[in-house]
Amino acid sequence: MLNRIAVYLPDDLRREVESEISKWRSSNKVARIWNKEASVWTNEDEAKWLGWLDIIDEQLDAVHLYRELYEEIRSAGCADVLLMGMGGSSLCPEVLALTFGRSRVICRNRISRH
Repeated sequence: MLNRIAVYLPDDLRREVESEISKWRSSNKVARIWNKEASVWTNEDEAKWLGWLDIIDEQLDAVHLYRELYEEIRSAGCADVLLMGMGGSSLCPEVLALTFGRSRVICRNRISRH
């Protein structure tokens, strides 16, 4: 069983949250989000950023590409990878380490101002 999360709110805020949950349920918003209905929000450009809903299936379909990349890197004798990015999550190195079964991950964050 997953860990349970308990949330305690002041009465006025709890009523607002319950009201909003009721609105979401009555308008079936969760199902509409999974159907990629941009109208759940402003119905402007949201359709452009709803790819997170099915990215897992897309990536699982492409797992062979990751295996090929791994094999190419391994056969080239690479032992370390430097991952650079801008604005991403600091959890990325940890996720990669867990994904690829590596125990040594070094993450250094540096902010440079020019």
